[in-house]
Amino acid sequence: MAKSTKKLASLLAQQEEIAKQVLAVQTEAAKEIGDIAVKAGLHSVDISTKDLQAAFAEIAARFSKETKDQD
Repeated sequence: MAKSTKKLASLLAQQEEIAKQVLAVQTEAAKEIGDIAVKAGLHSVDISTKDLQAAFAEIAARFSKETKDQD
């Protein structure tokens, strides 16, 4: 039982570390996307969050399709 408890604790610690790494990568990506948006002038455009999110979804779909087409 002690062995499986140690194994579980180890796995939970690994899971926590991975979650921290995922958050760090997401935070860096968000900063990079934000910087690009500011450089493109989106910070001065009067657009709702809903519309902006829809536009980003369209961009993501466009480039996801292009990536799949290239494969």
